Amino acid sequence: MLSDRRGNRMIALYDRETIDEMPEPKTKDSCDVKRFFYPLVKGESTQYIENAKTTIALLSVNDILLPVTINEKEYENAYVSSLFSHYISYAIEELYLLKQPILEKGLTYLMKSVGSFLKQTGIDKVVYVNNWLFSTNLQIDLTSTQIKRIVEFLTKKFPEHMIVFRSLSDYLHEDLISSFKENGFKELVSRQVYIAKPWNQLKKRQREHIKKDERQLIQHGYEQIEDIEPTEENMEQIKELYNQLYIGKYSNFNPLFTTAFYRHCMENELFKFIGISKDGKMLGCIGYWNRNGVMTTPILGYRVDLGNKLGLYRVLSNLIYQEGERHGLIGHWSSGASDFKMNRGAVSSLEYSMIYNDHLSFKRRMGVGLLRVLCNQIGIKLLRNKNL
Repeated sequence: MLSDRRGNRMIALYDRETIDEMPEPKTKDSCDVKRFFYPLVKGESTQYIENAKTTIALLSVNDILLPVTINEKEYENAYVSSLFSHYISYAIEELYLLKQPILEKGLTYLMKSVGSFLKQTGIDKVVYVNNWLFSTNLQIDLTSTQIKRIVEFLTKKFPEHMIVFRSLSDYLHEDLISSFKENGFKELVSRQVYIAKPWNQLKKRQREHIKKDERQLIQHGYEQIEDIEPTEENMEQIKELYNQLYIGKYSNFNPLFTTAFYRHCMENELFKFIGISKDGKMLGCIGYWNRNGVMTTPILGYRVDLGNKLGLYRVLSNLIYQEGERHGLIGHWSSGASDFKMNRGAVSSLEYSMIYNDHLSFKRRMGVGLLRVLCNQIGIKLLRNKNL
């Protein structure tokens, strides 16, 4: 354990060897962090997320507990723990969305060249803070002073690593982004995400779309499974449904959760799992969690092989919306399916990774500098113009 104390302000990092020495958390949020991450810290990350090879620790800042992942050069990792995978490998796979073959070919060549350069600058030598290894990290409020202490502490502990916070939205986290900038962090746009509006703020047409989605459940004869039992059979079914969508249809650079991950989440009630079935067979499922008044759905899957006519995506999306309404939560709908989400009242928002690298050499900073030029200028225009 490495720790630092200034007056009553304590900051400490607990890893596999020292986590059992960590004082019991004092807040519900910190208790949730420990409950989720304890086995991941004690074991191997790949036991739970097959394509996220990383070292996990817990950073304690006063009464706040933050998961930390430490990487070196794991360029084949899921994008949730690799800047290279996020900005090069995954981005190349998604160029088909532009629907412009000539532009796609040119950008592929450019990005592969950029990728070679990024490896030379150590782009994946990173300490991620508040990294849950999900597509969306839900944020907790940090003061500018706390951010400063985190930077001072981690740059001392990891002098050759960048410090990165993922998933900062300009719609949800304007003040937090400002606090990061005050402490020398640079923003790097990562994707365009969609934030749900509550029912009372929707227009008539948007409400009609949601009502039609809700009717799909009955029209197709689906049964809603309100609380999926944590049986081995159900865990394997959820795993298969998620893999069909996020790995099979989308990308191998999405997190590949193992059966042990689903068992951990279900047995410890870390997520709320809801499914839809027909004739006794599960056809789709969601697994969501919430923090600080915002909910997100790391687990969403359905029988992709059945096609779109059965309305599975519409039904599952409606379940997510209704859960947010029922519990008074802001729905973070992640990225993709832009027209579908905006037709239902979602607000588009640019999401950023906030990066601190002032303590590194000029060569090490060049990689992020190049990415910022490409992503914050060219990338933002593509995201907005193409609604990616």
